[in-house]
Amino acid sequence: MSYVFDFHLASGILRTRFRDQVTDEEFRDYYNVVRDLAGKIPIKGAILDYSGVASYEITSAVIREFAASKPTVNNPQFPILVIAARPHIFGASRMFQILSNESRPGLRIVKTEEEAFTALGLHDPQFQPIDHT
Repeated sequence: MSYVFDFHLASGILRTRFRDQVTDEEFRDYYNVVRDLAGKIPIKGAILDYSGVASYEITSAVIREFAASKPTVNNPQFPILVIAARPHIFGASRMFQILSNESRPGLRIVKTEEEAFTALGLHDPQFQPIDHT
């Protein structure tokens, strides 16, 4: 598994930290797990952190597929912050943002965790691990 979840209860922010290798298959798995979690915990926003990724292998076909899919949380104002410092991950994230702008207007791409926290109004947040197995 190339990701772990943690949750900031006070704000309802679910953070996913991707690591090692992220592939199309891993991303599909992640999406299904998040859909399941959304039915169990009160998620009010999300951070997807790609800063620990060594190998990013999500294809443009999968990016298009998920951009066209229904959002996990049916709230147009739902904030999603993607942390993508590496140029190719930033570019792929921008592609997703452009393709899904109408259904996910709260999606923003940033380069650091601090930028994500600032955008969400979080100050030194304490996230708690979530077991999703």
